[in-house]
Amino acid sequence: MTGPFKFVASPISHDTVEALEMLLDGARRGDVSGLAYTFTDKKKKYRANTTGLLYESPAFAIGTVVVLLYRLVMRAIGREK
Repeated sequence: MTGPFKFVASPISHDTVEALEMLLDGARRGDVSGLAYTFTDKKKKYRANTTGLLYESPAFAIGTVVVLLYRLVMRAIGREK
């Protein structure tokens, strides 16, 4: 007999879809002017890139990515604000 529960990998990351839809709506309104992003696929491979203002201004993009790095480090060590 098997246990009553089984963890299954979700085929869709709903929070990712929600975040992308929010960004797309903002971009269509002109509120989002650029992105610095990474994403992973099902094989756990990743890509990283920039668009818009952050593509045109690499120094500004670096600054935004440093802030993201700091927040991720704080989260990883359990000191998330």
